[in-house]
Amino acid sequence: MRAITIIYFTICIVCILAAVVVSLFLIWGTGDIGTLSKSLVSIGVFFLASLVTIGVTTIVGPKLKEAKEN
Repeated sequence: MRAITIIYFTICIVCILAAVVVSLFLIWGTGDIGTLSKSLVSIGVFFLASLVTIGVTTIVGPKLKEAKEN
């Protein structure tokens, strides 16, 4: 379970960095605004999915471990 948490935490960090870059492009008006906006929303979806996965793993992981021991 720890490996899954590390992988999804890394995805969250990458999403944050990508969102900063895309936001800067939107602010400075570089590129197509529609495409950049869709990219920003897509990055947000990946971020939220990773965050939810981390949360579920943190909550369910110890319970699964406990169930295996019994």
